[in-house]
Amino acid sequence: MSQTSSGYRDISRRSWLALAAPAVTGCGGGGARGGIAGLPGTGGTGIYAQGTIAGFGSVIVNSVKYDDRLAQVQIDGVNAVSADLRLGMVAEVQGQLSADPMLGTASTIAVWSIAQGAITQVQAGQFTLMGMVIQPDGGTVYEGLSGTSALAVGQRVSVWGLQSGADGVYWTATRMAISSNNAPSVVTGVVATTGQQRSVNGVSLSGNGISALSSGQWVRVQGDLTGTLLQATHIQALGSATGPLLQGEAEIEGVVTAVFAKTRFMLGNIEVDASSTSLASAIASIATGARWK
Repeated sequence: MSQTSSGYRDISRRSWLALAAPAVTGCGGGGARGGIAGLPGTGGTGIYAQGTIAGFGSVIVNSVKYDDRLAQVQIDGVNAVSADLRLGMVAEVQGQLSADPMLGTASTIAVWSIAQGAITQVQAGQFTLMGMVIQPDGGTVYEGLSGTSALAVGQRVSVWGLQSGADGVYWTATRMAISSNNAPSVVTGVVATTGQQRSVNGVSLSGNGISALSSGQWVRVQGDLTGTLLQATHIQALGSATGPLLQGEAEIEGVVTAVFAKTRFMLGNIEVDASSTSLASAIASIATGARWK
């Protein structure tokens, strides 16, 4: 396990086998912590992987190459094909591992953008979009942009990335692309309530289903933005797991957003308890802001 020049902390493939489903807990419901929606229950060979797409010729996530020829693919909730996937998108992969732990077969691949809309502020090394503070880094993939220096207020972009702050405001961009003027707006974060009004990162929400959202709940909301009011057309509750995860292996890439103990911490909004694994001593110095893969 070592820190790379890109700021990652690398966990060896053998160590990841120790961080399987029993070490990753779902803390859903109305709380601020999140979880994993579920793992395939296939006698321990099932795999749930969440991470940045790093290559193709099959799809590569967390250094594992998944055969995606028969996978059901969705991008932002819309049916797609594997050819529509792009470098830097953060994907959720469910499937099976082969005898070679670096190879697998994907049954489903789901990709969700974290933010879409017009940039409202640009600062050195970061920008604000839909109330979210987004920080590109050396690994960010750009489409239609030469880099961070090309960003401007009013520019419409789509962003894929990893949560890097416990409150849902700060995110690390893994991919950015210019989006069209008629593309829907997207905000991801924690629901706040003031009376009957719900908001996420300062963006007020309206529309069907909004009244059912609870304070502290993690959501991704897509819709039409007028001023600071987002008329929701699609609401995705995040981290809805409330019971034990099914048997299988979980591999998660993320940024450490909170540390509760030397071996208990949050990757994004997913809680990891590594106290009973062989990694306990190796990660004793884990710190908020470190990016792990």
